[in-house]
Amino acid sequence: NASQNVVIIGQGNVAIDCARILASDHNNTSRLSSTDMATHAVQTLQRNQAHIRNVFIVGRRGAVQASFTNKELREVISDMNEHCVATVDRHEMAQSVANIASQTEMEAQRAVKRKMSILERATFTDDDDVNDDRTRIHFRFLLSPKEFIGDDDGRVTGVRFERNELIGDANKQTVKGLNEFEEIEAGLVLTSIGYRSESIDDVELQRYWDTNKHVLQHQNGRVNEYGLYCCGWLKRGPTGIIGTNIPDAQQTVNSIVSDYEQHKFDANADMNGSEKLKQLLKEKPVEFVDK
Repeated sequence: NASQNVVIIGQGNVAIDCARILASDHNNTSRLSSTDMATHAVQTLQRNQAHIRNVFIVGRRGAVQASFTNKELREVISDMNEHCVATVDRHEMAQSVANIASQTEMEAQRAVKRKMSILERATFTDDDDVNDDRTRIHFRFLLSPKEFIGDDDGRVTGVRFERNELIGDANKQTVKGLNEFEEIEAGLVLTSIGYRSESIDDVELQRYWDTNKHVLQHQNGRVNEYGLYCCGWLKRGPTGIIGTNIPDAQQTVNSIVSDYEQHKFDANADMNGSEKLKQLLKEKPVEFVDK
């Protein structure tokens, strides 16, 4: 039944978070009301979550290249097993480490080796444990989405995937389609395939824009000597978790403080940004706190 299935395309922590919410205990969704989750989202979950039986987290590359952090992965595979079961495909797990490049990536990075160990704790799809009444989270690998399938009313009913193989050197592997296809029925499809910053249309800023990585070129968050700084994904790209932003921001702030202590701001009247911001907010008008 397609309405019982959810497909999440992408294999980072956002995908894990989506799956965890969708597959959590539907008898206990009231606990979400005390979180920062939007009220309408909680209400929608309360109405529909009991109908969800399968959540597929699908990636185009192998398990070795999946971007989950181990803590988040462990929470799904080991800590949620009372009301859901995580599964992996035996063949896809084997193909994920079938070539020398993937083996090299795994052996060279302790965190990757640990990730594979956590994934191996999941239930294989051909095991008997999959047939109980718990909601299932399926980790699927080496599949590229090719087509969204819909009904006559425009509602999604599934996704058509092409099977892949990995090619290339370690840490630079890409995928090659095998012209073999699989359809997964789904009444809901979510995409979680990353984020790409875009530069504003400013001639001055274009000098610092990295068109390949889609980030600003910088040194410790300092873009130039005239008061332009950056942090977050615009600085490092769409990587890491919420905690990653803390040292990232601290580095940028340290650069700002250093420039201030060296009186770099004094010589440039254009750098009086706080006063200009206050004036702009007053003109809107917008209430603000400045202390």
